[in-house]
Amino acid sequence: MSEPIVSLRYRPHKDAIIADYRNIKHIFKAHASGLVKFALRKDVRALEYIDDQRTKYVLYCNEERSIISAP
Repeated sequence: MSEPIVSLRYRPHKDAIIADYRNIKHIFKAHASGLVKFALRKDVRALEYIDDQRTKYVLYCNEERSIISAP
């Protein structure tokens, strides 16, 4: 599976499904540009991380594991 690039949007913590952070460390490589690059495991439906300013971000995927940004 190729690694999609998506824009980040804020999403409240209560809506998040926490993914395994050990598998997503490389998302921070693209953080400075405001974009994140990653691939989701097939059992993960959402990804969350907190940036240096303690802003929480969540990205969701659809059933085909294509990445969609949170509304």
